[in-house]
Parts: sequence; C-alpha cells; structure tokens
Amino acid sequence: VKQYTFTINGERTVALKGAGDVHDKSYDNYRRTYSAFQNMGYSSYSVVYYPNSDYFPAILVIGPIVGCAVIMVLILLVAFLVGAYYFIVNRQLQQKQEALDSKRSFVRFI
Repeated sequence: VKQYTFTINGERTVALKGAGDVHDKSYDNYRRTYSAFQNMGYSSYSVVYYPNSDYFPAILVIGPIVGCAVIMVLILLVAFLVGAYYFIVNRQLQQKQEALDSKRSFVRFI
C-alpha cells in the first residue's frame, strides 16, 4: 500500500508534502476517510484527510474558554445578587418582627 501526503492550500491548490503518512499527529482524532471509486469497478482508493493548524485558528480554542468564563461570571453575579436580596429582605423582616415584639411587650406592660 503506497501512501502520499498532500497539503491543500486555499480552495484549489494541492501540494505534495511527501511520501508516506507525514501529517501532523496532533490532529489524529479529526481523521476522516473517503473511499473513492468503490462502486465503479475500479481499484479502491481511500482518501484520508486531517485538518492542520491553518484550519483551526486560535480563536476556536480561546472562544469556548472565554464563553465559559463569561457564563461563570454571570452565574456568580446572579448568585451574589440573590444572596444580597435575601440578606436585605431578611434583615427588614427581622426589624419589623422586633418592632412588633416590642409593641406587644409594651402593651402587656400597661
């Protein structure tokens, strides 16, 4: 089985990278295989293709990290606002309860 590695530059430019499998091994999990001429009675050829660093710009890696950080900050902000609201409302209710208790004890005193 002979293998050749090509690089596709742009939309239609193809350049021979070398004989054998010389692709970037860090992209092995993105492997796709296409069987050419399988149903036409010709010898079967398999085209295996991988992306490279030109296909995956850094924004695709940084984008999800930034998105996750923004969502986490929003969740923490909402949690803080809910906690502050609960604290303020609870304090007001406690003050009203104390005022009501002091009125009742004053009425009992008289």
